[in-house]
Amino acid sequence: MPETRICNNFFSNPSRKPKIFDSYPHYEPLRTGQIRLIRVQPGAKDCPIQCSLLVCNLEDARNEYDALSYVWGSTKTRNLETVDIDGVRVRVTTSLFRALQQLRTRQVAPYDIWADAISINQCSVEEKSVQVLAMPEIYSYARTVQIWLGSVSFWHSFSTAEEIADLNILMGVKDNGEEIAISKWIEGNLRFGFQPDRFDPSSDDTHTVGHLLRSSWFKRSWTIQEAALAQSVTINVGSSTLSWMEKDTFRFLKRLKYLEVHPRWRDVPDETRVDLTPLREVLELTVRRLSRQGKYGLNLLGDKEDLLDTVHRMRDREAGDPRDRIYSVMALADDARGFPVDYSLSVKETYEKLYEYTREQHLARW
Repeated sequence: MPETRICNNFFSNPSRKPKIFDSYPHYEPLRTGQIRLIRVQPGAKDCPIQCSLLVCNLEDARNEYDALSYVWGSTKTRNLETVDIDGVRVRVTTSLFRALQQLRTRQVAPYDIWADAISINQCSVEEKSVQVLAMPEIYSYARTVQIWLGSVSFWHSFSTAEEIADLNILMGVKDNGEEIAISKWIEGNLRFGFQPDRFDPSSDDTHTVGHLLRSSWFKRSWTIQEAALAQSVTINVGSSTLSWMEKDTFRFLKRLKYLEVHPRWRDVPDETRVDLTPLREVLELTVRRLSRQGKYGLNLLGDKEDLLDTVHRMRDREAGDPRDRIYSVMALADDARGFPVDYSLSVKETYEKLYEYTREQHLARW
């Protein structure tokens, strides 16, 4: 999810480089079809993060790396952390630092991951344009897309382990992957705190799922594409995780919709009912992609959705750069393959391109 907002000054004034990149190592140009992976050394949580950059062909790396989906957070110098990349001390945002810190504690061997802030030379307009165009493959080829929602301390007193267990029940699987019977699933859903005689709107445990779904990750334009493209997803909140494979998405989505129409859920007052829309949107887009690809016997597309339709549907999602409202959802549209990604174009020029592209696609009806 390339956060272009911190490079906006760079785009308008190429001689001015954002301070966050002052300490970055020199990037060798990538060839066609290449990406950079971050090879993170295993280590205890409190040990310095040691890693190196590995250039490889994307096709050759298929299913050999994870991809990180996260929100950058503050890029102000006082909020930055430090990691070691090929012997160079590099400043990164706290969000990226915490994610790498947590993910590497689970490893016993070097761990390869793709993360945009480091893997893409953010101050090369040309490289950003090429890599953004490759994002659908980068995220769909990843072994797992690791979604980072924050550390436990970020969620203060919320019972992370319990809320993740509740989400596992909602998805319909136990920790060992076994499917939960529908009766147990309904019973488990009531443990969310939506049972009227047990409902306590002031309870932290009642609202932990809602707090998770109000995370800034669910509001960004880039992140929803990253999750929808994944063949396997793991949501990380501190050391707690929730995982599902793309083949589970249809069942997960149907259970979610069933819960939303269930009378016991509807009886909860609107002002206190948890809004599951952010999670449902991710699942719906994933199912749409699987249907488009003809996977798992799904044939649910109906009318095709063009690029303008997709940009319009996602118009309320946040993006630091207005151009990213288009670029971040291209992989979700049915006709966007021919649309150019070019960060050298101004915002005005980019949106003019969108108009021209839409007109060309629908010339017969224009």
